[in-house]
Amino acid sequence: MVPLALCSLSAWAEPEPQPASEPESASESPRTIELDIPEDVGGSALEGLDEDARDEASGGFPLPLQLPQVPIRGRFTARPMIQAALLTGREDRTFWGSRVGVAVSHRYWRLSDATVQWGGHTELQALFPIGGFDGRRVQLSSTFGPWIGPVGLALGAVVRSDRVQWRNADALLPDTLALGGRADLSVQLGEWRATAGFESAWLVAGNRPPADPDRATLPVVGDETAYRLGVGRQGNRIFVGLRGLWRETAIGAEVDVGLQFGLRSL
Repeated sequence: MVPLALCSLSAWAEPEPQPASEPESASESPRTIELDIPEDVGGSALEGLDEDARDEASGGFPLPLQLPQVPIRGRFTARPMIQAALLTGREDRTFWGSRVGVAVSHRYWRLSDATVQWGGHTELQALFPIGGFDGRRVQLSSTFGPWIGPVGLALGAVVRSDRVQWRNADALLPDTLALGGRADLSVQLGEWRATAGFESAWLVAGNRPPADPDRATLPVVGDETAYRLGVGRQGNRIFVGLRGLWRETAIGAEVDVGLQFGLRSL
C-alpha cells in the first residue's frame, strides 16, 4: 500500500511537462540588395529587336523617333529704310519719288564645323511713299540655302502686295497680290557682305497687267521680274547697307535705291 501511495503522491506533485515554447525571434532590419548593372544593359527591351519584331512587341503603336540634336542659332534685326524711287521708260522721261519704311528680319544658321553650312533668312518689309507717288508695298520673303566658305546661295518664296500711283507720270499699277520665288547669291568678307538677287512673281489677284517683255530692258520671267544688288556692313551691333532694285512692270521699269541701317538683337 505504501508504494502505491508514494507513486500516487509523486504523480500528483510533479506536474506534466509542457512543451517548450519557441523563443521569440528578434526583429531584424530589412536587408538592402545592391545590383551592379552595366550601362549598356539599360534601355528598352525593344531596342534589340528588328523592325518587324519591334512593331509586334509594341502592339502596332509607333515607337518614339529619336532625332539628333542640332544646335541652331538665330538673331532678330529691325532696320529703318529710306529709298529713292524712279520710273523709267515712259516717253523718254524719268520720274522721281521716295519711300520710307521698316524691315524686320530673322536670320538663323546651324552651328557646326562642317564644310557646308546651312542657314535661312525671313524678312517682312513695309514701305510707304513720301513724295512723287501714292500707294504702299508690303512684302514677306523667306529663303534657305547652303554656305561654302564665304559664298552662300539662298532660295525661297516671296509674297507681295502693293499699289503705285505715279502723280506726274499719270501711271498706275493697280492693287495686286503677287506670289513668286527668289534666289540670292552672297559673298561674306569679314564684316562686309555683297549680294546679287533675282525675283520672279506672278500676279494672282487684282487687275494689274503683266510686264511687256518686248518693252522691258531686262529679261522678264513670270508677270513681273526684279533684279537686286546690295552691299552691307554688319558691325558688333550696328548694320548699314545700300541696296538697289530694278523691277520690270507694265508701266515701265521701277528702280529703287535705298539705305538701310539698324540695330540687331543679341
